[in-house]
Amino acid sequence: VIKSLRVLADAGIPVICSLLQPSQELYDQFDHVLLMNDRSVAYFGPTDEALSHFEEAGYACPDEKNIAEFLLDICTDKKENYAISDDAEKNINSFYRKSE
Repeated sequence: VIKSLRVLADAGIPVICSLLQPSQELYDQFDHVLLMNDRSVAYFGPTDEALSHFEEAGYACPDEKNIAEFLLDICTDKKENYAISDDAEKNINSFYRKSE
């Protein structure tokens, strides 16, 4: 299904879809990602820039972790497990708004 949507997107047709717990392979099919947290935007941008955005906020994805799983976890209480400093941004939504 996603490969068919990718063909449409490559043909210039806008495609929007919502996924629950995508695999890394599936995540890699997308150009952009919209990540929602508490009904607000936590990140919207290129998929290949999402990790650096959260690193700037003070969070890092472990090497053994699927990026898509990390992005899901970062919007829950589990985000504290990924903090790389004590001053990691507590509200990732406001960090996104500051980065616009």
